[in-house]
Amino acid sequence: MAWTVQIGGKVDSTELRRPEYLQAQLREDEQPEIRIHRRLVLEPIGIPLQTFGSIQELLSILIDIVDVHESLVNQCDILHRDLSIQNTMCYNFDYESSTWPTLSENTDICTCLAERGEVLKKCKYHQGFLIDFNYAKFMDETPTISEGERMGTIPFMALDILHVFGSETGANVTHPPKHDLESIIYILLWICVLYSGPNSNPLAAHTMCLKPWAECKSLPQVEALWSTKTGELMTHVPLQHFSSYFGGLRPFTQRLYAAILNNHQGAITLTHDSLREILLDAFFQVEELSAVPAKHKGELLASTVKQAYC
Repeated sequence: MAWTVQIGGKVDSTELRRPEYLQAQLREDEQPEIRIHRRLVLEPIGIPLQTFGSIQELLSILIDIVDVHESLVNQCDILHRDLSIQNTMCYNFDYESSTWPTLSENTDICTCLAERGEVLKKCKYHQGFLIDFNYAKFMDETPTISEGERMGTIPFMALDILHVFGSETGANVTHPPKHDLESIIYILLWICVLYSGPNSNPLAAHTMCLKPWAECKSLPQVEALWSTKTGELMTHVPLQHFSSYFGGLRPFTQRLYAAILNNHQGAITLTHDSLREILLDAFFQVEELSAVPAKHKGELLASTVKQAYC
């Protein structure tokens, strides 16, 4: 994989960095040799999100994804626009020589993040990051979605994006950061329904309640999926199909559903801090216990809720 490096929206090249020098070395009839800055990925640098080793590590990786997304938006003016389980990865972080920045300005969240940092150093959890910026845009371009335009991976699309993608009304909708954050919630739901625990193979989505999510192949099906997922904001159907291992996450995913519902109704309640806060609450409150029989095959770990730390 290769990509061209940009600086301030312009291709990074010798022409950009040293225009006077290039011209000074040439005769009048010569054209300068312009070299473009490109980067190559020659070997894997991460592993799939699904390789998490515990509920706490999974939540920690998702918190990292929120941090990465916020950094892209606020520091780089870049909106990813395609958060999915395929595009969220993790890697071995060097806790001895590196530090992980705290982006939130909320004092309580910063305190929890500091406490989480101590857990990470002890447990050596993987860190999360994003890949695949094919749909990404600079924020100053005011990203919009038009009727029938695909933007993202269908099972993880925000409701507003799904509606426009499958719509025949000709309406447009902007794609603000909250839509990417909504996708992170769907990633968590996907894992909780289809995976029985760490190092497990996923169940076939078409055999589970997520069948409408996974089998969209036409615009009418996309519109039907929008209707299904809108109804799930009230019924919380996916929560009823969580594997036993993820049972302790139900109260927190109910809060996440409430945030999506408020967003869908026009309130801006799904922010980096609000999503980070719920994930942090789950990070400190969900405890893994001894193995018990579960709905899925095999012996699985159950989860319960203990006293909150933040």
